[in-house]
Amino acid sequence: MGGLLIADTLLEFVNTRPDKAGPLWPKIIACIAFDTPYLGLHPHVFKNTVTKAAEFATTAQTVGSAVIGALAGLGAKKTGTSTPPQPSAGNSGWKWAAPAAYAVGGAILAGAAAGGAYYKRDDINEGFTWATDHMKYVGNLWDENTLKKRVDALIDVEEQEGVLFRTFYTLIPAMPPFSPSRTFIVLPRSTTRPSSHFLPAKNGVAPNELQAHTGMFGAKTNDGYYELGLATSQIIRESFGRTRGGFHVPEDATVSPEVPLPPPATEPNSADFANPWA
Repeated sequence: MGGLLIADTLLEFVNTRPDKAGPLWPKIIACIAFDTPYLGLHPHVFKNTVTKAAEFATTAQTVGSAVIGALAGLGAKKTGTSTPPQPSAGNSGWKWAAPAAYAVGGAILAGAAAGGAYYKRDDINEGFTWATDHMKYVGNLWDENTLKKRVDALIDVEEQEGVLFRTFYTLIPAMPPFSPSRTFIVLPRSTTRPSSHFLPAKNGVAPNELQAHTGMFGAKTNDGYYELGLATSQIIRESFGRTRGGFHVPEDATVSPEVPLPPPATEPNSADFANPWA
């Protein structure tokens, strides 16, 4: 979430100048962010993360019960004694997951046999830890008015001080009919002022929004990695051109014949993302 810190730092430099009419110091020429949730995190991110963890938990419960049952039967044959009782839910090996489960909205993890407690444990931990940590860290992302004010202020700084503001957002293939457009962040309405400042960074290999976000800067996890780098370079070049005067890169200019600058946020149904939590 460094993009939020960078944005607030820029605004602080602008607003705390001794002379409001004086030049900006230090001379900042651009604010370029990558998948920063300036308008909030998309609700599908939490939904898909927790759902996947629940799938792992259910499988672990099944595997654990089967393993414990098999071992119990084997012990009974060898000793001739009765089969040991199955562990109760109260003695479940899933206690480590309970706080996170409740934190994201409900106890979705049922009691499971101890033998399955470590099945996909890292994946479950990753999902719940990511969701709960982000809830704590970015609590202000639920404040829609504050989010909009920050974005408007960044656009004002671009218009008044010449500090270019752009943010790339990850976009992965749709999963109709439930997710027509899958993004990590909430997008502005296509007809609003911020729309042209949000640029898509398509990723055709990431299985979900979270992995698209965390794998944004890897060629193996993002098949649009090099296009993203070239588009970023073009924005930096334009920023330098603005500060020197007499040099301007047109909006429709291309870095190379094969790699044009990504269009603004006009993906299908982007207008529906203004307030998906409502």
